[in-house]
Amino acid sequence: MSEIQEIIETQVWEPDEDRPGYLKLIRSKTVGEVFAEITATLDRDEWGYVTTPGWDEYFNISGDADRPFPQGRLVVFPVTGGSEGHYIHVEVLDTIDEKGWVPERNHELVYLGKTFQGWDAAWTAAKDLAARLGV
Repeated sequence: MSEIQEIIETQVWEPDEDRPGYLKLIRSKTVGEVFAEITATLDRDEWGYVTTPGWDEYFNISGDADRPFPQGRLVVFPVTGGSEGHYIHVEVLDTIDEKGWVPERNHELVYLGKTFQGWDAAWTAAKDLAARLGV
């Protein structure tokens, strides 16, 4: 795993001109925008293949890429597959609705990866992804 240089943010903030020293929220990035930033930072070999352990099978967006990135508690974790391999989940727990409320305990799957390199590789990929997202 390469050293993470900068955390990938899920929102766009800028300095608040009316309140020096404070930031103001401009917008949430889309799920696709954050995905593009994640994949652009992965280590690759001379043929373009990702070289971080655990990134061998796939890493995909779950649902609509154009939707705003859900707000709530971001979590990244590996799980053992039902018949083979391991999955890497990126989910948002207690997603917040447009009014800023958490209507009930819930979660939303944002990205899903799969590896056939074993449990340790799945944990390595999950830790790498968590570091990139600042979890």
